Amino acid sequence: EIRNRQFVNIIDSQIKAIVRLCNSLKNSTIHSQALKNFYQYLNNYIRSSTVLEIKAKLQTIQADFKNLNYQLKIEGRNVFVSSYSSNKETMGEEFKKIFSPLFDDPSKMLKPVKVNNSSQVSAINNLQVDILEELVKLYPKEFADLNNFYKQYSQYQENTIKNLVFELEFYLSWAAIQKKIKEKSSLSFTLPGIITNGTEIIKDGFDLNLAINNQQFKRNDTVTNDFCLKPDKAFLIISGPNQGGKTTYARMVGQAYYLMNLGVPVPGSHAELKIKDNIFTHFDRQETSKQLNGLLESDIRRIHSIIERVNSKSFVILNELFSSTATADASQMGQRVLTKLIKAGATGIYVTFIESLGKHDHVQSMMSQVDSSGKRMYKVIPQKLNNRAYTEILLNNFSLTQSNIEKRLHNEN
Repeated sequence: EIRNRQFVNIIDSQIKAIVRLCNSLKNSTIHSQALKNFYQYLNNYIRSSTVLEIKAKLQTIQADFKNLNYQLKIEGRNVFVSSYSSNKETMGEEFKKIFSPLFDDPSKMLKPVKVNNSSQVSAINNLQVDILEELVKLYPKEFADLNNFYKQYSQYQENTIKNLVFELEFYLSWAAIQKKIKEKSSLSFTLPGIITNGTEIIKDGFDLNLAINNQQFKRNDTVTNDFCLKPDKAFLIISGPNQGGKTTYARMVGQAYYLMNLGVPVPGSHAELKIKDNIFTHFDRQETSKQLNGLLESDIRRIHSIIERVNSKSFVILNELFSSTATADASQMGQRVLTKLIKAGATGIYVTFIESLGKHDHVQSMMSQVDSSGKRMYKVIPQKLNNRAYTEILLNNFSLTQSNIEKRLHNEN
């Protein structure tokens, strides 16, 4: 019976909430056509025969239970339940009469009590269960109506409203994340423009997960990057030193496409992107003793599955593909993978140390940057692939160039 009564309260509060929302939208200036359509839908919903029937039954049930009056007579270990006239003084009235002299303001007695453990509120003990069973005997019609209401509407739900609530929860949560990030940093979010041809761009983009983690550690040094994919360049080939921001850059772009498909603002100050039906990713997996095949075979199977499914509206992110094999083999296989993906019309990002892939037709090579001392700058810019430049910086910094070594050997002799 407690379950049935709670269900009645839930349905009643839901309908009242929808009515309040309708009134709020009615008194607001709505410019969005989607919101106008939703407002009209809600108006039709609360006036539908089903909702009117539910409201009428709720009103009857609420009124019936409000008029239920009973008393408890306690004799030792026995508790007797009986009905009594509504004109008798209730326990609440007696309580106020007895204890009101103790309060400067008697109305404070009615102030809700804060309960830390809400699970205890709905829990009932055996005595309360027995009392309820006696009440069902005293008021069979009222409890039968309550039970019938639960049976009739326990599975009732309006899928449109259910889905909208779910989507609104996500959208409002996303809006809260944006607000928090923007308040504590100089980072921006933008609603991307949807294009069907031309150059795809993101200005001042950043990896969302990195920005959130930096805020948790009270850091405000998230580096932004630009993304530019020209019509004649299907893939960005990104290289550079380890821990230089290559994978973060790839995640940044993948997140932007995914969030755009959800219809929410993306990280960045400006963006113009094409709709992608699918985003495929291939990130390196560590080898474990449970694997029955090697890393190379796993890479081949995974990339083959991607190639079979891509089309002209696919975006593919490849991170260190074929890193478990020799450089020459990885280069040859990487060239073939790029050729097949581009032939299928797919676009994407390929993070790799293999410089030869930057010479493939229809690709734009990019490098993550370091300063003259070898410090990572976490900026990824268009540049010819040249991992030797970073190697030379390290050799110079640690005096390990050929001239340094020869000089030391000459001094030792």
